[in-house]
Amino acid sequence: MTLTCVVLEDQAPARRLLEDYVARHPDLTMIGATALPSIGREMLEAETVDLLFLDLSLPQADGFAFLRGLSDPPVTIVTTAFPNRAIEGYEAGVADYLVKPISYERFCTAVDRAKTLWAADAGKTIEIQLSKTRFQTVNLSDIHCLSADGDYVRIHTQIGDFHVSGPLSDWQDKLPASSFARVHRGHIVNLKHVSHRSASSLTVAGHELPVGRKYLANLAK
Repeated sequence: MTLTCVVLEDQAPARRLLEDYVARHPDLTMIGATALPSIGREMLEAETVDLLFLDLSLPQADGFAFLRGLSDPPVTIVTTAFPNRAIEGYEAGVADYLVKPISYERFCTAVDRAKTLWAADAGKTIEIQLSKTRFQTVNLSDIHCLSADGDYVRIHTQIGDFHVSGPLSDWQDKLPASSFARVHRGHIVNLKHVSHRSASSLTVAGHELPVGRKYLANLAK
C-alpha cells in the first residue's frame, strides 16, 4: 500500500525534514510541500491525496481551521511544536499528533497509524435492505446523499439509486458522523461528495440540496 501525501508546514527546516522522511519511507509518495494554505488547498483539489502532514501554525491560518474547511479531507497527521492541542486533534479525527522535534522512528509509527485508518475508511460498507430477502452491499464512500421521500428514503449512490422504507432518522444513526451530516430535515449528505456549499444550499454529485438553518452547525465539522 502506497499513500500519496502533501506536507503543509510553515517552517522551512521542518518542511525539508518531512520531505526527507517521506522520501525515505517505502510506502509514501510525495505530491508536494508548501507553507501556504492556499497552495496546499490547490494540491488537495488537483490530486488524489491520501495523507496530509499538517502544521497548526500556518501563515494567516490555523491548521485545524484549514482542516475543517476541506470538503474531503484526507487522513491527517498533525506536526506541531505545541503539545497542548492534542485533544483537539483527536476530536478532529487525526491519525496522529506529532510534537517537534520529530524523529524518523516516531514518524514511521504515525504513518503506520495513518495507513490503518486509511484502509479502514476505504473498506467500510453498509447493507441496504431492499426487501425482506434482498440486500445490497454498498461502500460508504460510494453513497452521495439520502433524501426523505414520504415513508421511504431514496439513497443516491455511485452505482445507482435505492428506494427503501423507513424514516431518514434511522439512517442518521447508522452512518458515521465523521463522514455524513444531516443538513436538512429531508436530507443527509456524504461530506466527501460536497462540491459546493453556501449558507442556504449545497451541491452533492450534481444534486442541489437545501440547507436548513438549524443544521448549519453540522457542516462545520
